[in-house]
Amino acid sequence: MQVPQTKFPLLWLNDNGKDELLIWGRRKEDLNPTSSHARDQVLAAQDAEYRRLLYVAMTRAADRLYIGGWRSTKSAENTWYDFISTGLDGLAKIAEDEVLAADPELDGGPILRLSTAQIDPVTHQTISHQIDSDEHLPSWVKAIAPPDPIPPRPLIPSAPIEDDPPPISPLTENATDLRRRGIIIHRLLQVLPDTPLTKRKAVAANYLQQKSHNLNDIDQEALANAVIALLNTAKFADVFAPGSLAEVPVIGRLDSSRGPRLITGQIDRLVVMPDRILAVDYKTGRLPPATPQAIAPAYLRQMATYRAVLSQIYPDRPVLAALLWTEGPSLMEIPKALLDQYDPVA
Repeated sequence: MQVPQTKFPLLWLNDNGKDELLIWGRRKEDLNPTSSHARDQVLAAQDAEYRRLLYVAMTRAADRLYIGGWRSTKSAENTWYDFISTGLDGLAKIAEDEVLAADPELDGGPILRLSTAQIDPVTHQTISHQIDSDEHLPSWVKAIAPPDPIPPRPLIPSAPIEDDPPPISPLTENATDLRRRGIIIHRLLQVLPDTPLTKRKAVAANYLQQKSHNLNDIDQEALANAVIALLNTAKFADVFAPGSLAEVPVIGRLDSSRGPRLITGQIDRLVVMPDRILAVDYKTGRLPPATPQAIAPAYLRQMATYRAVLSQIYPDRPVLAALLWTEGPSLMEIPKALLDQYDPVA
């Protein structure tokens, strides 16, 4: 093992085992006595570890231990080979070994051997107790392990069995801009509620002016004002109130006629209040319907699934569901009776 090379660009001075002061210790001649003492402690600890590893390496051999040195372009002192060679001095004898002596890598160097004769007799331990019967063993010892159950495929509420409602047609005027606008609003609604009121305008402006959004100054100002106005609307106060959570992962299990179904999803906004729970999902790139009854079945089943899982987590409070359409934007709460019509694990 190569001798470790230690550099001292930074050096901790410690007191009672606690690091107290960090100093620059590149040059030894620049150190005062206190810093020099700290440097020596580091070197001593490093040398002790280097020797400990040698002890570990040498005590792993069961019957024989072969030791060989190696040369490099750099000379080094106090290597493992030096320690071992010094320890064997006067104890090991020059060995006559034709095979090793002929090895060109030895370059004519001496071969030393230290051996210890076997003094104590070899003892054989026999097992006196034999197990004659397995009657006392539990039955599962001989039983064939059953195959591991295959877990059911998780149900993802955001990808239900119904077809997702079609997005705004690409043939529609400014359809690409509308989709991009929805994605930007979605991101701002995720970040800005947790931003102090006095900094929301600056954070929104910094995000909107990124070149990847391809927004001019007028569009940036309009989007920032629209989102901040949405956050300040009394109707949405609970959704974006302090303590509300963004991008909340949910995992649960719901029973169905076909057995348990695993549920995994992510709620865009979750509001936990003392008297109720509100789950909100953002919909971008799609126009909001006129009434909750016109909401696509895929969305209704999605929110019914979220409600069912959250009801297991919060059995003492009603769980409400709502959709926030970024086109507008507008918030639409889904009536309980409407969600009741959709089995989340059908």
